[in-house]
Amino acid sequence: MLKKIMCFILLGIVAAGCHGDYMDLGDKYSLGNRCLCHTNDRGIDEILIIGDIVKLDLNDSYIIAYQEVNPDYVEHDHFYSKEEERIHKYMSTHPHNYWIVDKKTVKIYGPLTKEAFDKSCDSLNINLTLKRIFVSRQYPPLS
Repeated sequence: MLKKIMCFILLGIVAAGCHGDYMDLGDKYSLGNRCLCHTNDRGIDEILIIGDIVKLDLNDSYIIAYQEVNPDYVEHDHFYSKEEERIHKYMSTHPHNYWIVDKKTVKIYGPLTKEAFDKSCDSLNINLTLKRIFVSRQYPPLS
């Protein structure tokens, strides 16, 4: 009986820890552990923008996001596609990234520089303002 209780408590702690900071953004979009996710038609969460999103805004058509990445913490060894590999290589040298997600088509624009982001917002008629949602992470120095 004690083992069952301990397993139940441990499972609860693990589940709460994995959930992290979570925000339901509506329309099958969510922000969890600073990653932007979309739930596909099969009910599976797909990560659209991985980690360190600190500013965000959205409307019925678009989500815009700003990401502060510590390049030393970008992983380089497990890629599922050439596009994912390209994004990770870019993020390892560009710590400040902007993103646009078309909510209707789930099309992702990014990572973008500030200038490219502003141009894209103008051309797509996006009138949103990034708002801080998380404080930037403080990473310890790597040895």
